[in-house]
This record gives sequence, structure tokens and C-alpha cells, in this order.
Amino acid sequence: MKQQKILKSYKIFLIIAIILVIFSAIFVFLSRKTIIFSSFKKQEFPTYKAESLNPKQQKIINILKKEYQKQPKGTKYSQGVKEPWCADFVSWVMKEAGLPFSNPHSGSWRIPGVYTLQEYFESTNQWHDYGDYQPKTGDIVIYKDNSMFSGHTNFVLKNSNGYLTTIGGNEMKKIRIQKFKFDDSIGIKGFGELK
Repeated sequence: MKQQKILKSYKIFLIIAIILVIFSAIFVFLSRKTIIFSSFKKQEFPTYKAESLNPKQQKIINILKKEYQKQPKGTKYSQGVKEPWCADFVSWVMKEAGLPFSNPHSGSWRIPGVYTLQEYFESTNQWHDYGDYQPKTGDIVIYKDNSMFSGHTNFVLKNSNGYLTTIGGNEMKKIRIQKFKFDDSIGIKGFGELK
């Protein structure tokens, strides 16, 4: 009977120890996450000093701010096509700013895919691999397929103090602002430079 109590106590201790290890691992994982705010709460649009932005950046920021406030459906940016619309959003904003892309496959202003968007930037000498470039307001981020964003694209709003603030379409089916530590953990493939 005494051995059964000891065995039972040992099992309880072992279960508690395993639970503590699991919770510790979860805590360490979450504390290392680099997303600062990706909550469901709508984030404030950053403010800028007008003189800190060139005319192209000002146009893009004004359009992004209006669209962020309106939160229209993704089909607005994809010419009515129901599809993942992050690259459509980027294409539409650039068109509205008077800086339309030219799809290397169709010639259209709309580039609906992240791979083709990267191909466009490479063909126009606007592409910068991650690590070779410090992105600026209005630049476009492209993420790796295995990143936390999984083959995604969005705009740089700010790059300061080691953090990148972005805005993109089709982020949880909305236009969202994200802020994260600008390091390898995010899975950035590269940037399309606003020239």
C-alpha cells in the first residue's frame, strides 16, 4: 500500500513536471515572437512629418490611409476577381498613386501574384534581397513561402529603431497594420524599392 502511494505520488509529480515543461516551452516561444501588435484591435495609422516624405511617398501614404479607414472588400483591388488579394492591393495602390506596374505577362497594371510581383521588381532593377537593403516608407515587402505571412506582400510604413511597420491587404481578410522586429525570424524574401 505504501509503494502504491509512492508510485501514485511519483506519477502526479511526473505529470505536473511535464505540464510545467510544456508551459515553459510555450512561454519561451511566445516571448520570442517578434510581432508586436497583430491583435484583432485596429491599429492607429502612423503619423508623418510632411517634409520627411517625398511626393511619391506622400501619395502612397495618403491612399493607404484612406483605404485603411474605409476597409473595402478585396474585390475592389482585384477587378472583381475573388482571389487572395495582397498583391492586387499593392498593384491598385501604386496605380492610384500614378505609379502603375506593368505585369510582365499581360502588360496590365494589376499583378495578382507575389511571384510575378518579384519578377517585375527584378526586371525593373527595383529588387533588393533581404539583408542587402534598409527599406523606406512606400517600399514593398515580399515574404518567403515558409514565412509567418506565407507568400505575402505589403507596404513599408516605417522602418525605425529595429522595427518594421507594414500595411497590407488580405491580412486576416482586411487591410491591417503590423509592427515587428526587423530580423530573420519574419521570413522576408526581399523588397521592391519605390523609385
